Amino acid sequence: MSDYDSEVIESQQPPTDSVDEDLVDEVDESVILEALPTQDRSPIMTAVGWGLGAIVLLALGVVAWGWIINATAGSAVERFINGEGQVYEGDGFSARFPTTPERVSSGAGATKSVTVSSNVGQDLRFSINWTQQPESAAEDPLNALNEAAKALVEDSNGEFVSQRAPAVFGTAAYKEFVYKVGKTLIYTSMLLTLDRIYTSQVSSIKPAVAEYEALKKGFSLTQLR
Repeated sequence: MSDYDSEVIESQQPPTDSVDEDLVDEVDESVILEALPTQDRSPIMTAVGWGLGAIVLLALGVVAWGWIINATAGSAVERFINGEGQVYEGDGFSARFPTTPERVSSGAGATKSVTVSSNVGQDLRFSINWTQQPESAAEDPLNALNEAAKALVEDSNGEFVSQRAPAVFGTAAYKEFVYKVGKTLIYTSMLLTLDRIYTSQVSSIKPAVAEYEALKKGFSLTQLR
């Protein structure tokens, strides 16, 4: 190797000089701390800060609680669609609901009405209602059922979305239809027996065909009237 090559190689080597620790001054941490800007807060500003923090935490808590409620409601509906739920037996029928149902009755005798319902949040409701009917309704069940469906929609200021032709079984009749009240869709089936009309409904702001089918599947008469 020539002297020239040796000089080039040596010039490309990184410096190997070490730092003399004796030449490095020790850092005084107190000097750094004293150099940081500080600002005293008044009691009012402190209170405002705590208040804003509390508002933020409250808002986060409300959102989190809403998520929990929605998740719980959603799970109940999913289980209901898959064949689970709370069973109600009484008033001549048996039915399955996604949550524990509530029973409300009104009137007496020929005007008696009973509603068993299960509310899942504000926008999803399951219900089965029966109303007393005169025995003369069995003489023309098709007409009686059509009139009952028309009255139900008109009394709620709704409009028909779709409906199927009713089926007649002797003195009994069955009809399915969907109507709308505002933004709410109401899936409905009516069963006319000897002296009652049973009305099964699912009310929802979103399409709820699976929920409606599950309600129908879980309904049965335990006492023929």
